[in-house]
Amino acid sequence: MSLLHQYLDEIVDYLSQYGYFLRDWLQPGIHPKQVLSQLNILPFKVSQEIIQIYSWRNGTRIDPFGNIELFPMFIFSSLEHVIHHLMEDQVIEIIFNSYDFYFFPIFGDSFGDSFGIKGNHERTHASPIIKIDDDGYGPNVLFGSLTQMMETLVSCYREGAFFVKDGSLSADYDRYGEIALRLNPEIEYWHKYVKGEI
Repeated sequence: MSLLHQYLDEIVDYLSQYGYFLRDWLQPGIHPKQVLSQLNILPFKVSQEIIQIYSWRNGTRIDPFGNIELFPMFIFSSLEHVIHHLMEDQVIEIIFNSYDFYFFPIFGDSFGDSFGIKGNHERTHASPIIKIDDDGYGPNVLFGSLTQMMETLVSCYREGAFFVKDGSLSADYDRYGEIALRLNPEIEYWHKYVKGEI
């Protein structure tokens, strides 16, 4: 089992202990060959970590009354949803024209903010995690890889920055920033975040 899968399993287990049953809404993982087959429609390559996360689970089923957030505000999108969003809604061209790079969103919220990776010409093991906000703020690099992001999220659950309150996920965002900076000191964003500059 990869470290990425271990972190993801720990998040799901933590949430279940506190009555937030994300596991009931996660869709079964996809065989890596099938993930690659679906990704072939895109004009860029994604990192091996993307294949790993979709072989773990294929995102969540969407239900307004379900426990479907992986971390506060953000949902793990299914592979089919991401590809449809990029190709059918022409988001792929909109983002490329705005930022001069291809973007593969993995996690999204109801406001249009997304965490994802840059598309590359060649497949790499890992790619930095970028956040693009719907209000035009960004793009910003928040984590060096998807595994580093999940390590940070696990630590946020362990240390009480993320928690279940009244059946919903909540966050102490100041504590989140402190944990993220401690674990990702090379990322400029978190230095600005804890200083209140973001």
